[in-house]
Amino acid sequence: MEELYHGLCARPGAALAGALRAGVDACRAQTRYTAVAREWARVLADAGEDAGEERLRRWGADCLAALSDERLGPVRVLDLILARGELDDEGRVAAYSARGWSHFEAGMMAEALADHARAIELDPTGPLGHHGSAIALRARAGDGDHEAALAHIDRCAELAPGAEWVVRERGETYRRMGRHEDALAELDRAHALDPREPLTLGSRAQVKFVLGRPAEALADFDHALALWPDYPWARWRRAHIRSVLGDTEGALADLDHAQRLDPGGTGILGERGDVLRAAGRHEEAIAAYDRALALDPGYTWALGSRALAHEALGRPDRALADLARALEIDPGYEWARLQRARLLEP
Repeated sequence: MEELYHGLCARPGAALAGALRAGVDACRAQTRYTAVAREWARVLADAGEDAGEERLRRWGADCLAALSDERLGPVRVLDLILARGELDDEGRVAAYSARGWSHFEAGMMAEALADHARAIELDPTGPLGHHGSAIALRARAGDGDHEAALAHIDRCAELAPGAEWVVRERGETYRRMGRHEDALAELDRAHALDPREPLTLGSRAQVKFVLGRPAEALADFDHALALWPDYPWARWRRAHIRSVLGDTEGALADLDHAQRLDPGGTGILGERGDVLRAAGRHEEAIAAYDRALALDPGYTWALGSRALAHEALGRPDRALADLARALEIDPGYEWARLQRARLLEP
């Protein structure tokens, strides 16, 4: 950022194009690290003021205003950069790809897929659009989406042969498809290619846990979090494994950290409820589920889990009410249906 600032002050007109390209990368980086785009926009604004360059100052002010949208700030910045047409073709591909990732982070899968398709259209021989498309399809997880994601990953393998991230994404896709042995083989390969990639370690840890190897899973999560302490998903999942292994306080410490990273994370609150319930702390568990449901009243897993906590406290009527509500929201929630039938047995 300091180098960018000095370059803009020395040659504001000539350096602007490169600064905007750096802004594309800052918006993409913000999907993993907080406040990067805001720091970049502040540099533009400060350099514009200090160099007396109105165009540069206006760019900084407009981008800072766009970033006031906590949910879609990077999308708004990329809208500005793309609309004003100051990027070359490579920059536009990167911008569409970055905006696709920002839409993905906001849960806007249709918009993410449209952005990645535009990146592919502009650069059919580049892997960026195919990579983003694979991730969005995998997250959407509709009929045929996992297979379509694998097709995009196959194309990435052709365009970026030997790349660690391609092998990792194939392994993660297999994991989400329930093909755990296949996933483990791919993730082992990815780890051998880059032993310091925390995302690979996190995915492999979850596969090992599902395969009944919790101690090995815990070791992988420990390694992932040593490399990236603010990896929220790994914090959340390690908490679950610590709870299973009887380390309630360690699990709660992980969830405290995860919640600082994502204060509105309903899944983190739901996991806190499960950790407390497993430890027999049912009233505290219900309080955690209540907080999760206050944020997302349609969170059926929290309703089902709260039902079990009510049952443990001798409140079958409340348990049945929670299960009925869960089934009202999701009639296909078979676990809740079975629990309800069990509670109704004479």
